[in-house]
Amino acid sequence: MPLGTDEELRLTKQLTTHPHLWLDWVTGAAPPTLSGGHAKGIEAWHRNAETIWLFQTLRIRQDDVHSATSERSGVDSALLRLADHRQRMERAGLSLPALPDDWSTRITELARRERSKLTNRKGN
Repeated sequence: MPLGTDEELRLTKQLTTHPHLWLDWVTGAAPPTLSGGHAKGIEAWHRNAETIWLFQTLRIRQDDVHSATSERSGVDSALLRLADHRQRMERAGLSLPALPDDWSTRITELARRERSKLTNRKGN
């Protein structure tokens, strides 16, 4: 979209909106709102915004792992939150980028450990 100094952003020949409203729509913060305050396609927006939110949260979870790794604390919990979020995205039918091998290996180890704990609890 051409963002400039105009008061209104032209989406099509007939449709215009304010640049802030367009930005809210593109980032999943609000449904598309045209000049005059009329929202359009709210149901479709909710479905598509969910995808945006899932990918935004994926970025946050990945950043959490990077931060925890550099601080050398909380890495395992950050990896588990990331794995949990990735499962949520997979259930939503989204394709995910591959994880670094060391993250993937550690998540597998942590999942195995959690399954072992649950098995031991059931046996006692």
